Amino acid sequence: MIKIIKLSDNEKKVLSLLIENGRSRDSDIARQLGLSIPAISKIREKLERQGVIKGYSPKIDFELIGLTYLSVVTMKVTNEWWDLVGVKNSNDYMNENPHIIMSLRNNEADMTYLQIYAFKNADDASKYFNFLQEKYYKYITIKKIYSFSINNLCKYSFNSLLKDIIYDKDTALPNWELFKKIVEGGKKSMRKYTL
Repeated sequence: MIKIIKLSDNEKKVLSLLIENGRSRDSDIARQLGLSIPAISKIREKLERQGVIKGYSPKIDFELIGLTYLSVVTMKVTNEWWDLVGVKNSNDYMNENPHIIMSLRNNEADMTYLQIYAFKNADDASKYFNFLQEKYYKYITIKKIYSFSINNLCKYSFNSLLKDIIYDKDTALPNWELFKKIVEGGKKSMRKYTL
């Protein structure tokens, strides 16, 4: 079982700022928090050493680099798949497959994986899944494919949840205040159009 690391208040603040912008310089963070640059460097190095920070990733505009199509796929793998590759190799394959941007393993009988794939366009997605089904029919069954334009991607970030967890906020319930704010804002904007 993984031991959850208890973060100090300053570690929480530094981590929260790095979640927003992983490229933040220690001097910028120090200035924002009123701490010294060496203190920030020490906190960052500790978080990296403990494995809390595993790396720094850029936020990419998928459409600008040519990825315009997403597919959410549920699939079932056969016992032959597990016999052939095993769990570790199966997970390694998921990590090495460039089209898979997220893969979740499920323990229910009717679905082994839920995966999100990215493609340049619908034709590439179609070719990919046709090939997969033709070549690996003994090992996998694609249960369902949900396809989306990248323009329909509403949120692709864990940032707000991570910050809530860092600050020990209750994440078990929906944010009722945010929901009320959205509903009230919607009612106000709808009043403009009422005759």
